[in-house]
Amino acid sequence: GPVMYWMNSYLWDIINFLIPLAVCALIFVVFGVDSFNGDNLPAVLALIFCYGACMTPFTYCLEPFFTVASTAYVTLIVTNIFTGTLSVLATVIMDAYESEMPDLKPINDFVKAVCPWILTNYCLG
Repeated sequence: GPVMYWMNSYLWDIINFLIPLAVCALIFVVFGVDSFNGDNLPAVLALIFCYGACMTPFTYCLEPFFTVASTAYVTLIVTNIFTGTLSVLATVIMDAYESEMPDLKPINDFVKAVCPWILTNYCLG
C-alpha cells in the first residue's frame, strides 16, 4: 500500500543521498580542512546526513504543488541552494560592514534571529 511505497521511496532517496555524503567525506579528508576533519568529521557527517534525512520528507510534502515530480525536486533544490547561500552571505556581509554602517546592526540582528526559523539551509551554512 501507500506506506510501503513511501517507505521504499524514502529508503531509496536516503541510499542515493549517502553517495554524495561519502564524496563530501572524501573531499574533507583529501583536502585536509581542519574544521571538518579529525574529531569533527563524524559530527559534520552526522549533521549533513540529518539534513538530508529531514529535507527528503519536506520535498515529498511540497511535491503535490507541482505537476511533474522532477520539476518539484529541481525547483526545491535550486530554491534551497539559493536561499541558503543568500541568507548566509547577507549576514556575513552585514557583519563585515556593521562597524562602518551602524544602521545595519538591527537589520543584521533581525536576519540572524529570523533566518534559522524559516530557512533550514541558513542553519546548515
